[in-house]
Amino acid sequence: MKIFVDENIPAKTVKELRMLNHDVMDIRGTHNEGMSDEDIWQMVQRDGDFSLQQIKVLPRNGARNIMVS
Repeated sequence: MKIFVDENIPAKTVKELRMLNHDVMDIRGTHNEGMSDEDIWQMVQRDGDFSLQQIKVLPRNGARNIMVS
C-alpha cells in the first residue's frame, strides 16, 4: 500500500509501516513539510495515495484519510 505521511505523524509510526513493507512517503524534512491540509489532500487525490495525517476537518468527498489525535 502507498501511504503519504505528514510531519505530525510520529517517526516511529513511519518506521513500523515501512517494516510492514508499505511504501511510505514521509514529507518530514522535505520542501513539502508544512503544507496545508488542503494542499496535502489535493496531492494525495492526484497521486492516488492513502494519506495518514493529523487534521482537524476531513474532506467532504471521497475521504480516505485517517484522523490521528
